Amino acid sequence: RTRTVTPTATATCVLGNWSRQAPYPIPVMDNAVASQGGFIYSFSGVSQGPLVTNSYKYSAATNTWTSIAPLPAVREQASAVSDGAYIYILGGADDLGNNATTNYRYDPVSNTYTTMAPFTVATWAQTAAYLNGKIYKIAGCDVNCNGSFSTVEAYDIAGNTWSTVAPLPESLGWLMATAIGNYIYTAGGVVPFESTKTYRYDPAANNWDDSAIVDMPTPRWGAASDILDGKWLLAGGYENSAVSNSAILWNPASNTWSYITPMLQARARMSGATLSALSFYAVGGRSSTGGFSGTTENQRYGGVPCTTPTPTSGGVINGHLTWQSIGQPNANNTVVTGTLILCAGSTPHSYTFHTDQNGNFSVSSGLPDGAYGWRVSGPRHLATSGTLTISGGSVTVEFGNQRAGDTDASNIVNAVDFNAVKRNFGQAGELPTDFNFDQLTNALDFNTLKTNFGQGGAALTCP
Repeated sequence: RTRTVTPTATATCVLGNWSRQAPYPIPVMDNAVASQGGFIYSFSGVSQGPLVTNSYKYSAATNTWTSIAPLPAVREQASAVSDGAYIYILGGADDLGNNATTNYRYDPVSNTYTTMAPFTVATWAQTAAYLNGKIYKIAGCDVNCNGSFSTVEAYDIAGNTWSTVAPLPESLGWLMATAIGNYIYTAGGVVPFESTKTYRYDPAANNWDDSAIVDMPTPRWGAASDILDGKWLLAGGYENSAVSNSAILWNPASNTWSYITPMLQARARMSGATLSALSFYAVGGRSSTGGFSGTTENQRYGGVPCTTPTPTSGGVINGHLTWQSIGQPNANNTVVTGTLILCAGSTPHSYTFHTDQNGNFSVSSGLPDGAYGWRVSGPRHLATSGTLTISGGSVTVEFGNQRAGDTDASNIVNAVDFNAVKRNFGQAGELPTDFNFDQLTNALDFNTLKTNFGQGGAALTCP
């Protein structure tokens, strides 16, 4: 799902954490999600094996889901797009595995569906974006994802007509899309191969530009996606062939991708939407155990605006730390995404980093010489804090041992984490209970949790 955003000149960053909200009424994956009028709407999808027409509306004000009229037909991995008045649910696969060309228009006021003009190329696992009175349906899979398409079709809402426009430069399914300003952007995808590629479409020129947006740092597909604080957020999905809990932001102003706080649970093949400039929700999805059961997860990323200094060569932080349970040197150190927050008084400046095999990292903060408070956190680690002083444009800091055991980003190791390790014990994969990042939850992880049980981390907020 996607929306159109007009970028502003204000320089902001997104700094926040994930939290669990009211669970989805049924386990779900491959659902179509869009937001409109202060609510999130989720349509159809796969639930515990079968496809279902069940559809729901979420209110953040009351933190509740309520049933709405079911979609007229079951659909797997359809696309939902809002134009501000209606929500359009495009394509998807039916319960026989056949792809559809259907275009259902949902009216939130009357809670009814109207069948609109169908498109031409039947797809599922496509993506779609709304821009200036048109909906663009982009690429997608053929039956059972045996192959994929590059076809792009544009739906004129006022005329209820479809036309074919310039194709995507490659055939892909399971890609993500959004609209910012007067352009449409796509990222990632798969079929035949996992992709890091990004493209920008210019409707006025009817062409795609490969160089206008930098490629993603890793391959990703089947992620939740929407605009957050003027930046494009991609959460979860398959990253390097594994169900991921990582989340990244693309900043149009700097044309850069950055990692943010990981999701509480790794999920893929779900959809997402924002309800305000700083509230993003990832709904349902497949867990790391695979299958077609789906989950009831409703994970909210809550950001707060914070000032981001103009990047300069100054204010370089040369740091070293130890991720508990990971030895040095060890290649697993390189896959952990850390967050460094520098406090200039009460103003936070947030940076993401990756350590090398020896636990070293470097951040160019762009901040002037002076004293700052710092906070460091990792995806499964308790936060630590201290102070540093930048002098002569740089500082070298030992950030110490980052204690592991926090599976749900609550910044405390407690019974929730114990039960998570117990539940995942013996399982392989990228799980939040895998504290040494060796792709297995075992006795080593349990012993780490046991060591830190009952401990809490430092406050992540600036005083």
